[in-house]
Amino acid sequence: MQRKIKMVKNLSQEIIEFFSLKNFEKSRSFNYEYTPNRLSKALKDLGDVHKKMEIIHVAGTNGKGSFCRYYFEMLKLQNVNCGLYTSPHYEILNERIENNEGIISNEDLNDVWFSIKPLCEKYELSFFDGLTLAAVVFFAKKKVTTAVFETGLGGRLDSTNCLAAQIAVITRIGLDHQQILGDTIEKISFEKAGIFKENKQAFVILQDKTILDTLLGVANKKNTQLKIIETKEVEGEPYYIQNMKFAIEVFKQVENRKVSREVLFQFLININLVGRLEVFNSSMNLLFDSAHNIMAMNALAKIIVSSNLNLRNFNKHTYLWLTNQKPINIVFAMQKKKDFLPLFESFFTLIFTLGKGYLINDVYLLGCEHELLRDNLDWELEKENLTLLLSNIAIKEKRIPKIKMIKTDNLIDFMSKLNDKWLACGSIFAYSEIKNSLNNEKYIDK
Repeated sequence: MQRKIKMVKNLSQEIIEFFSLKNFEKSRSFNYEYTPNRLSKALKDLGDVHKKMEIIHVAGTNGKGSFCRYYFEMLKLQNVNCGLYTSPHYEILNERIENNEGIISNEDLNDVWFSIKPLCEKYELSFFDGLTLAAVVFFAKKKVTTAVFETGLGGRLDSTNCLAAQIAVITRIGLDHQQILGDTIEKISFEKAGIFKENKQAFVILQDKTILDTLLGVANKKNTQLKIIETKEVEGEPYYIQNMKFAIEVFKQVENRKVSREVLFQFLININLVGRLEVFNSSMNLLFDSAHNIMAMNALAKIIVSSNLNLRNFNKHTYLWLTNQKPINIVFAMQKKKDFLPLFESFFTLIFTLGKGYLINDVYLLGCEHELLRDNLDWELEKENLTLLLSNIAIKEKRIPKIKMIKTDNLIDFMSKLNDKWLACGSIFAYSEIKNSLNNEKYIDK
């Protein structure tokens, strides 16, 4: 099932310029005197229309995007007039705002932008403030009754935390964005728990006791009714199945709909999760996954080497890729600011510890054009250390995978010459660059 994309007319140059100059994701930090108060004032000027909607507010390190997608799709299944706000986008800005009809069209985004432009200028709203405000206005225009909002980063100081959410949801929490959210799991958990509202409901997936203790501490102070949801893990299940089970349980408790869990599961398994175990191209055999932290990379490592997979849990193209016995070439595309060494070490240590090192052919460090991603000069500085680390991890193997550097423009040529499987991972921002390097006519749907 594909999402509908509505492209009515060219996006206003003013919108492009605003979101280029103020792109919060290029230099995001809570140390530049960011305060949600600016957006709160803008929302108040608009009559706090968000308070007329039921808002499901979702935070977490991993799984929040898929949780939001699943919850939104279940609302649509039940004929609820609903909205979805997620970030970042994979290809175009419009992806971040969606309702029952599909992602916001250029025409609607233009109209919304010009209606909120004075407020963006009056309160000097940030990139994410502006987009959040645009989503609220669009949802109000479409008379949305329930909206699912994904936090951009953290929770406590996120733009979306200005909204009057009735339900807060926390997915799995791990170490990521430590330079912004804090250098311990307790500090990061505290930031995520910042979305809890006084005397409202909250749900969290069962996880490490240290994390739960921090969340419970914040919930108690706010008198938030926090429910811990346990989902059973089954060997060979892709990581997103846990997020799906969690979303189904929360949906059943919040929406009180008379629909069975099995019906919801069978419906959701056919929903496209962009950038998660997504097969780009059948003839080139390329799988893309946006895993970019240790928790996500380890989950990815387990699934690509698993020999206990159930077709029920995958779309057919992903299942065929995973069960194909060809060796795997792994392509890493990483943000410049990301400390890659711990991710690299954890990923390959797990694969070789599981005795699956023989499945790995070679490793490619992708030099990207995107300004946030490493280019060949960045990788050149790391290649020697990565080579040494991989040699130590695979020291008992007959063959140690080689580490090579490659540019996005040359990826298609390498893929066509090597009759292997290809896995690209490391950053959402690499998605469109890698996809554009392939032949569009050879793309397949999930």
